[in-house]
Amino acid sequence: MQKNTRVNNRSITMEVRSDADESVFSEVFVDRDYRILDDIITKANTIIDVGAHIGAFAIYAATINPKAQITAYEPEPSNFKIFKENIKLNHINTITPKNLAVAGKQEQRTLYINEDSHNHSLTKDLQKQLSETTVQTTTLEAIIQKHGQISLLKMDCEGAEFEIFTVTNSATLAKIQHIYIEYHEYQQQVTNLEKTLQSAGFKTKRTLSHYDKRMGFIIAKQ
Repeated sequence: MQKNTRVNNRSITMEVRSDADESVFSEVFVDRDYRILDDIITKANTIIDVGAHIGAFAIYAATINPKAQITAYEPEPSNFKIFKENIKLNHINTITPKNLAVAGKQEQRTLYINEDSHNHSLTKDLQKQLSETTVQTTTLEAIIQKHGQISLLKMDCEGAEFEIFTVTNSATLAKIQHIYIEYHEYQQQVTNLEKTLQSAGFKTKRTLSHYDKRMGFIIAKQ
């Protein structure tokens, strides 16, 4: 099924498979949950999207700023397939999709598959899982080494954010101008996450999710 909308005077078409996909479509394109990033996106040269799902944020960002180079990471095979289809549907050539997870180190890892397509996780006890698959991971350090300066890092990786930032040094983080993290506070680690970012020179602001008070987002800027 396809959903249609308009962003920045441009028509957008997204392939969706389920209620979960439609929910993400609505969050991004109807509720405009990422509008707080519009000014950052407009000025961005390089955007990294960790946890791209079916590509809603990446396509939204590419529509707001057609000149930005966007690299987006989505490890789950069926999500990744739809993501690539959505890039083609919208004739976007500034998004590079990567079928990889981002984690603390480069290796083969188990991805736990959730009944909701946007809740797959590298963390087994995060939520109820239905099955498992093996995925290849990369690291934030490797990504930054490849791209250099990052204008915006967006992360929605179902608990892996704590692992990622625990092993990423301050010198590497200093190459990122803005970070948007959708965090999942199932292990009470979000305060430590904020402290890590602050010690690397970021000013942070935390906001609770109106969907689930155990979750929320952090915006960090240098």
